[in-house]
Formats: sequence, C-alpha cells, structure tokens
Amino acid sequence: MSITVCWDDDDAHTIIRWDFAEKWSWDDFHEAFRISMEMGQHSLHRIDVLANATKSPHMPLGALAEFRRLDEQLPPVVKLIVVAGSSPFTRSMIELFGKIYRAQSWRTAKSVDEAHLIIAHDCQREQDLTA
Repeated sequence: MSITVCWDDDDAHTIIRWDFAEKWSWDDFHEAFRISMEMGQHSLHRIDVLANATKSPHMPLGALAEFRRLDEQLPPVVKLIVVAGSSPFTRSMIELFGKIYRAQSWRTAKSVDEAHLIIAHDCQREQDLTA
C-alpha cells in the first residue's frame, strides 16, 4: 500500500498519521481510511488525522468527491484532518473543499511540525471552551 497508517503518538493514541508515498491511488486512500477506522473504533476521546504528504507532490483526479466521501464517514471523535507538506494545488483543493462543503475539520500545513502545532492549538482551544 502506498499510504502507511500508524499512531503518531504511540502512547496517547490521539493522532493517526498517514504517510503518503510519492504515488498513491484512491484505493490506497480508502484502505488507509478503513485501517484508521479500525484503529480508533473503540476510542472515546478526540482523534485527529495528520496526513503527511511531504513526499507526494500530486493527487489523483477526483479529489473533491473523495474528500467529501471521507468527510461524511468520519466518526464524531475525529476533530481535525491536517494535510502536511502538500503542493500548492493540493492545499487549494482542500481549501476549496472546505468552502464548498463547509467542512470545518480540514486544514493544511507546510510541514509535519506545523501540523502538530495546528492540532495542539485546536486541542487547547477545545479545552478552553469546555473549562
């Protein structure tokens, strides 16, 4: 498979990381989603997804439909999907997707480190709102 799925934080199990190879397909994407659903199926706490696309400059055709399909299947515990290191085109597609479908959970980052900061900031904001 061209997308490796693992826990980004081995102990806490709050961030599922997808590491994209240079070339991947929507079938790989669907399989990564299936694996992720199995990993988090018993979780009662917040889970975020960090999609590490730093080695993947291109995306297959049909992105908006595939993003929507995934977004509609997300369980309530998934709060953010942050795509890191993607091309300007991919970032534009994700931003367009968010605007068209009012998908509030999708973000982009230039690096994995920036993605971690976005997730940490959103977790803190959520904690502040519930305090």
